[in-house]
Amino acid sequence: MKENKDSIGPSLDNKVARTGTNLTKMYRVSTSSIVKLSVTIGYGQSSITTVYLENDKLVNEKKNSFEIVLPYTGMELKGKTLFCSTMVMDMSPESNKIGVTYVISGGKEDYHQMLWESVDKDRGVIHFIANFLFI
Repeated sequence: MKENKDSIGPSLDNKVARTGTNLTKMYRVSTSSIVKLSVTIGYGQSSITTVYLENDKLVNEKKNSFEIVLPYTGMELKGKTLFCSTMVMDMSPESNKIGVTYVISGGKEDYHQMLWESVDKDRGVIHFIANFLFI
């Protein structure tokens, strides 16, 4: 693990991540609504997230918490899948808990889901995957 001057913590390069919780959710969209994805990292930890809509990369290794507006409205998203890959590293000396909350909004109702795990040792990394199929 190396320090990266542009990040707030150590780089995740060459770090082996344990597979964490995988989430798959069908999300009902509204006709012309704007749909947003929010990714919030918990417990004072550090992360990177990559987001794809089908084969289009929307977010490339975004650090820590963020929110994006998807490039299509509700009905244009119907039948498409949003794929989120989040690697979270334990940076907090107070806890070995690692958590990520995914929120999808703009459809029939907002969806909130927190995924969490505990690492076995300090500076451990867990890889979370979330897939949202728009219906």
